[in-house]
Amino acid sequence: MALCAVWSCFGQTPEDLKRALASGQPRDIAGAAYNIARENRQEMVPRLAALVASFQGGPIDDRTPVPPETAAMEAVADALIQLRANLPSDTIMHLYPQFPVQTIILLSRAPANTAALMDIFQRTRSRDLWLAAGNLLAVDPPPGFVRSLLSGVVASFVFRVVPPQGDTEMPESEGGCASDFFMVPDEAFRDWPKARMYRLGTGEHPANIFAPGIHPVGFSYWETTDYRDPWTDSDCSRGKSKYWRAGLLAGLQRKNPDDFPLEPETEETVPYSSPSSFEDSVRAAIQKQSWAFGDIVQTFLQSGALSIEDSLGLNLRCRIEVQDVRSEPREELPKVEGKWCAAAPPKPADLEPPE
Repeated sequence: MALCAVWSCFGQTPEDLKRALASGQPRDIAGAAYNIARENRQEMVPRLAALVASFQGGPIDDRTPVPPETAAMEAVADALIQLRANLPSDTIMHLYPQFPVQTIILLSRAPANTAALMDIFQRTRSRDLWLAAGNLLAVDPPPGFVRSLLSGVVASFVFRVVPPQGDTEMPESEGGCASDFFMVPDEAFRDWPKARMYRLGTGEHPANIFAPGIHPVGFSYWETTDYRDPWTDSDCSRGKSKYWRAGLLAGLQRKNPDDFPLEPETEETVPYSSPSSFEDSVRAAIQKQSWAFGDIVQTFLQSGALSIEDSLGLNLRCRIEVQDVRSEPREELPKVEGKWCAAAPPKPADLEPPE
């Protein structure tokens, strides 16, 4: 069967589409998927789903060309999203981790999706994907979800030590990063149909919200024949996701995040007069957050969202940074790491889920 040279053409019969999907030819499959989506052929969803169920992919290597079979599956996944298909979650997970954005969008519509969402939530290193899975799980929290959220809490403290009469105003913290992203058109797909490439959105007002919450997640897309999705987490600044974990916890307790007592980061200027006064300031700041963490755990216990067994061993972990800006010579500061809360491990890579 010869496919249309112009991909916007219509007129393929159901039998034409079935033959194309069964042909094993990636370009023909992509063309059929394109026309199925354009013509809203709902009756073709089972055949598209069967292709997904037989797909065995792996993570995309940005250094190598996209295989035609992978590009065809991207077109199939796009068609299923446009058709608003409700697929079994175990079928959808054949797309993961090759197509993380398409996977989470389709999972948001899938029945019995809890196990798949928990798998992504606990394993992914993408902050955007982590938040989307978390928002979807928070609608009907499964056992272990609250425990997973609480066990990942790390309170960061920055103590700026100044002379007794020194400047008590904390300087503005600097953050952010720069990254370059560009796509070189792949001539192998020059005569292929266009497919939608997808990216998650976690900004202030994301488009196409599919995972609502205090910090909602949506997606954007664009049509292209360059069959390679971009990095799903394009904003690599740390501040972007600072409040996401606290937001999920606040949402589960139906609290306004502005009134939620747990602060992911505390910055405090400490005028130094003696070792004991410095320790008192550090202890007070840490205890305030430690008590807040304990109250949150207790509230989840009382509501039944957290079992007694799951609550065991839950304690606030801290990461402490001391910025000593006093002039030399100066008295050495006492060590405070690990004294009033468990010391957290070193900071993770920028793109790992928020603490």
